[in-house]
Order: sequence, then structure tokens, then C-alpha cells
Amino acid sequence: MSRSFGGTVLKLVVWAFVVLVALSVVGTVVGLLLGILSAVFTLVVVLGLLVLFGAVAAGVLSLLGGSGDDDGRTSDWFEAETTVETEPADAATEASRLRERYVAGEIDEVEFERRLDLLLDDPESEALLDDDRETEWEFDR
Repeated sequence: MSRSFGGTVLKLVVWAFVVLVALSVVGTVVGLLLGILSAVFTLVVVLGLLVLFGAVAAGVLSLLGGSGDDDGRTSDWFEAETTVETEPADAATEASRLRERYVAGEIDEVEFERRLDLLLDDPESEALLDDDRETEWEFDR
């Protein structure tokens, strides 16, 4: 009987060892999977934050300095703010500047016409432009 009791204890010890090894393997696999998931989650969060900060920085830079696609020229809103604050020039000079910028390709036809219409909406500007046209015609004769 002692032999069967010894064999039973030995079987019990072997099974306990097998169960411990199996639990260790399962724990290692679960830990490895959690580590991989953690690394992927961390990578996604870091890349998401980089994209978010990049978008915020691009937005701030576009507000401060324009979009960068205008070949180094200032943006329209900046020009509008600075022209409002500077001394008013006479209409003939402004029209001449607009013509020069249009010819140089700095502004397109639509923008040229829009700004010229704004300039012509002012009654004083229109009178000055009419005087300028008359003097140009007098020189042509």
C-alpha cells in the first residue's frame, strides 16, 4: 500500500509541476500579448498627438503668416489690414499700383477688378481718376 501511496504522491507532484508550467506559459503569452497591445496603443496615441500638434501649429502659422502658397507675398488679409492703417493715397496712384501688380502677376484679374471696383465706389476717388484720365488724354493729343 505504501507503494501506491508513493506513486500517487509522485503523480500528484508531476501533475502539479505540469500545471505550474502550463500556467507560466499562459501567463507569459498573456503578458506578451498585453505588451504588444500596449506598444501599439502607445504608438497610435503618440502619432495621433503628433498629428494634432502639427495641425494646430499649421493653423496658427496660417493665421500669423499666411498659407505659404503665395510665393513669399503677404496674404490678402494682411494687405487689407495694412492698407487700412496706412495713409490714404490718391485714387490715381492706387489705380496705378493696382495696374502694376496685375501686370506683374501679383494679383489675378478677379482680384484686380474687385479692388478697382472698391476704389471706384469712393466718389472722391472717382473724381480724381477722371481728372487723371483727362490729363493723360491731353498729353496724347
